[in-house]
Amino acid sequence: MNQNNKFEEKIDSLRIRGKSIKAFLTVITFQENQTWVSYIPSIDIASSGDTVKESIEAVKEAVIIFFEYTMKKNTLLIELEKFGWAKNPLSKKNYVARNIDDIKKTNSYLQNIIVSQKIIQGHQIYAT
Repeated sequence: MNQNNKFEEKIDSLRIRGKSIKAFLTVITFQENQTWVSYIPSIDIASSGDTVKESIEAVKEAVIIFFEYTMKKNTLLIELEKFGWAKNPLSKKNYVARNIDDIKKTNSYLQNIIVSQKIIQGHQIYAT
């Protein structure tokens, strides 16, 4: 991602196999005051750190906790549906998120980040 705020990433996706999840997620990293924030719009999870690396590691940990908790409570699919995720028509166990432009329309936090041009870096992470 660049300073022009172009979102050219792949659409976030995940695959569920039994109790195992493999996820491909887009992370937007920006600085607020002296803190680095990493935010995943497709599941509305953010975390922070003193450095970019720390904020990304913290958001990865938050994602793992989210997946573990929702799998344990058997609510993962309900939560994904709330965020606009849908089954991939080509596979019963794969799910895809809305694209970033659709998320922007209803996510005021993301709108603020983009409008204020706070975005410093975009990343994709894999969580398992």
